Amino acid sequence: MDYLDELGINTIWITPIVDNIDEGMDMANGDKRYGYHGYWAKDFTKIDEHLGDVETLKNLVDSAHERGMKIMVDVVLNHAGYGMNDAEQFDGMIRDNPVAGDDIIGESSGLPDFRTEDPAVREQVIQWQIDWITKLQEFTTDKDNTIDYFRVDTVKHVDNTTWNAFKNELTKIKPDFKMIGEWYGASVNNTGDQLRSGRMDSLLDFNFKGQAERFINGNIDEIEAELATRNGLIDNTAMMGQFLSSHDEDGFLVTRAAGNEGLFKVAAALQMTAKGQPVIYYGEELGQSGLKADEDNGIYEYANRYNLDWSIANDENDMLMHYKKLLNIRAAYSDVFSKGTRQHVAGTNETGYSVFARTYGNEQIFVGLNTNEDAVESTFALGLAAGSEVIDVYNDVTYVVAADGTVTIDIPGNADGGTVILVAGDTVEEPVDPEEPIDPEEPVDPEEPVEPETPGDERLDKIANRLEDLETAIDEITTNNPALVEELNVIRAEYERLRGLDSVTDAEIADLLARIAALEAIVADIGSESLGTGTDTPGVGGEEADGSDTDDSTKEDAATDSEEDNLPLTGETNSPMVSIIGLVFIGIGVALAFMFKKDERTE
Repeated sequence: MDYLDELGINTIWITPIVDNIDEGMDMANGDKRYGYHGYWAKDFTKIDEHLGDVETLKNLVDSAHERGMKIMVDVVLNHAGYGMNDAEQFDGMIRDNPVAGDDIIGESSGLPDFRTEDPAVREQVIQWQIDWITKLQEFTTDKDNTIDYFRVDTVKHVDNTTWNAFKNELTKIKPDFKMIGEWYGASVNNTGDQLRSGRMDSLLDFNFKGQAERFINGNIDEIEAELATRNGLIDNTAMMGQFLSSHDEDGFLVTRAAGNEGLFKVAAALQMTAKGQPVIYYGEELGQSGLKADEDNGIYEYANRYNLDWSIANDENDMLMHYKKLLNIRAAYSDVFSKGTRQHVAGTNETGYSVFARTYGNEQIFVGLNTNEDAVESTFALGLAAGSEVIDVYNDVTYVVAADGTVTIDIPGNADGGTVILVAGDTVEEPVDPEEPIDPEEPVDPEEPVEPETPGDERLDKIANRLEDLETAIDEITTNNPALVEELNVIRAEYERLRGLDSVTDAEIADLLARIAALEAIVADIGSESLGTGTDTPGVGGEEADGSDTDDSTKEDAATDSEEDNLPLTGETNSPMVSIIGLVFIGIGVALAFMFKKDERTE
């Protein structure tokens, strides 16, 4: 736990905790494969004995929270473990005649498929997961901690009605609960209608590792253009988690980087400085990597599911130091990396390096990545006054802006990290040449008043009325639901913060209205006892403040880069702090991590 904390991880994503089948599955070579990973369940109400017991889990949750880290549990609603077709606990729930090749009513890898389109089956598979959050005596710790988030397995293989109902139920008991889904093959251009739909809050980005591979192989121009487009398509209402390796795929280092640790360092830096949620697969930060099993080609061992090599987890490991630097820098400049725009500044396919600017408000950071073995020199304009000092926070080097407004930097060779992260100061405005007089603005005719923009306080006045109505509605609900009150208080705190600003952006207003609308929908559903009945009513997102549906393009237009762009897993916004999430297969000592945003306010 201390290792993850020092690395910079502050949320741990753990393998499915439920009891798995004990029997091994026969492989072609005569060996057996076992369900150590958690995805072959036989009992969704018990913790697998190889992971410990409820007290072990409580200790894990408390230990994480004491360090400011969260716990995210991997959950499976699609299937049970092998051999469970006729199990008594799944009576009437397993599909009798799966359709081969069908994503929803077929079987995934031959695993017994739940008939989630049946309302009774849907209710049961959802309740099994909900119980891990709501069973106060059995799971909530003495310090009142519990599971924070879910990573959702095999999203593509479950009907959308189930995902809407699942999201509704989670939001009902914990309005700030968030989920990241595994929609196989997902990218910013292929989200399976899971984002901005009341289903998933984020998806794992299966496209990014291919982009990183092309980048380190010299396709600088193409990837910079793609990442700039990606940058503009994700925001706090629809996020993507970029990863290089996973427990289901070959390790990036051993395959896509062909074992070249220098190029892998550049790929990791590309990942960490991109908008979205960087996902670190355990051991990558140490230089570990391996191939997945492939029985068709005679590979029966999951070499990518290695034990963490603690013998090399020290300051002598330059790969580990590379990751620590990147994570600390991203945390220190969270707003820019999580919300900022992206613009290619220098470098081409021919030069083998790229410099790009990440900009948020008046803060700008320049990132230089070098795929070459040797260091390279790059000169580009910063937009700062001559004589200004700028600092490469990765290499701890200070540069001075030249008289023409440019700076010349040295980007190390890939084996030395291949990275420069240049902090360009608090302003990025071009300095005014004193020899060029500024044209005065045209005076305003006092008899012709300028039409003012919609003032922020007028919009907030309307919101205040809705908050009063919402508070009244919550008071009228007889069910004791402190989570609703807590969410209302969080919304009120955000409202008060905006009220205290000199100006409020349309994006900030839209974000607050969307949150209010989500809570209004929950309150209305609770009042009519219709929440979680399997309807397609979104639990969070997918609705405007007046309850009308909106298309994705409207949402994207409203969600500008001035918004918060990392998934607010605490359900709150405007945080300066970045967190990393790690998956731990406790049985074999593994961890997988990715980045989310954590709110600065007290939870």
